Amino acid sequence: MNNNVKLLDHALVDLGQSEVEESPLFQVDTEFLGDDFTRVHSVSNTSIPLTIDFLNDGIEVHLGGASEVFSWGRDYLEKRSDEVLKILTLLLVSNIQVVSHGDSYKKFVFKEASTNKVLKEVKVFDGFLVNPFKKCEQLFPAIIRSPESARSDGRM
Repeated sequence: MNNNVKLLDHALVDLGQSEVEESPLFQVDTEFLGDDFTRVHSVSNTSIPLTIDFLNDGIEVHLGGASEVFSWGRDYLEKRSDEVLKILTLLLVSNIQVVSHGDSYKKFVFKEASTNKVLKEVKVFDGFLVNPFKKCEQLFPAIIRSPESARSDGRM
């Protein structure tokens, strides 16, 4: 398993969860498993599809069908691993609203699960044209929900 997986392990453990290899929230892709490269997928049917590629040279986060929503190189990971950990935690505990206009543009809005307060927005352009007639909005629940947010959503 790639050494950079330890950052996701750290985020999971800080949230009271098991590390990736033991976690029921993630599946390690055995076709892409090794010291040089490890791919991990979220397994929730209700949360946003999340794939994280761990490479020797960095980490790439693919979210909701968009490639490299977050991408960090080796130097960034060495100097700012605490910031990467914050983003990984944000990915795990936020409700995520996706606003898309066709396949070329997606906006991801990370919201606090209990209050719906906007924590971060990321825009991804995967092409040249934005189709205003193909607007679609979806709200995905957090991968890791606190008991309080699950109760307020009516899920417990």
